[in-house]
Amino acid sequence: MEALQKTEYFTLDNESLSNDELLSIHAALSPSANSILRALYQNPNLQHKSLAADTHMSITNLSNCISKLDAIKPPLLKIKREGRSKFYSLSPIGIQYMERMFPPIHPAKIRSFPSFSLDTSKATAALQTLRQFQEAAGADWDSILYKILDDHGHTSNETLHHIFSELIDQIIWLKTQQNDESLRKIYVVLAQNILIKKLKQYTDQLLKCFYILNPVFQLEKQDYKNATFIIDDMFSEITFSDKDSLLVGTQLLTEAEYNAVYHQLSIMIKDFRQCNYNKKIAIEHWETVYHTQSPILSYIAEKCSNLYQHQKQREL
Repeated sequence: MEALQKTEYFTLDNESLSNDELLSIHAALSPSANSILRALYQNPNLQHKSLAADTHMSITNLSNCISKLDAIKPPLLKIKREGRSKFYSLSPIGIQYMERMFPPIHPAKIRSFPSFSLDTSKATAALQTLRQFQEAAGADWDSILYKILDDHGHTSNETLHHIFSELIDQIIWLKTQQNDESLRKIYVVLAQNILIKKLKQYTDQLLKCFYILNPVFQLEKQDYKNATFIIDDMFSEITFSDKDSLLVGTQLLTEAEYNAVYHQLSIMIKDFRQCNYNKKIAIEHWETVYHTQSPILSYIAEKCSNLYQHQKQREL
């Protein structure tokens, strides 16, 4: 950790952080600290209360974490005081750390999501798309829709394919958000049980990987820190064969959920290799496979990268 004391080596006007320096900083940070840095990277100049809300931490826990973060040299934070208020941002070193360790999530890249505005009802948007399909397909729209679903989404009609793809994206979004009421409205229009069943089978198959990781996605919504603990435990088991992590993991997930997520994580590690160990490419791939832009995907990519670095060091 001696390199961390040499503040003069870490300025944007000088040279960038080396990989060793980057890993040294990362080793000094807890998952809570990383969540603070991520929040400030996405939303600079936050007050203490707002930062606590963004990181799902209590005011006291945040204060403790900030004190530890502020003690790291070179500084990762900039703290500005105005009266009794404190405003937190990342220092140039903090920004550099985040840009290299956590590739940014681009909200504009919504390949797996519908293109309707936030002000529009999700159900209404999907229903409008379904009506477009009915009008484009004509009187036999239901038979045509069933055939496209049965052919795994394939059709030679480009117009119908475009509308069908948009409809499926919207329905998948509703399913990932567990918006059952909106889905029921769509099923009412479809009317036929055989068509509804076929649509459910088709979308459930597309969401197969999402459902496996969904316990972690749900945990992330409740407490991001606990979700990262699960991932940390699994990577400890993978890296160090630490079987005690299973006991920790099953306190937050059932044993069946833990085993399923663990197996899926092994597949994601292979995906990471196939993406040439590029975190950005891997995240974009996973956003398509898992139909979500969950921040936990960035965290998994970071852990995959660290695992790769660990394996390289062992080979030396």
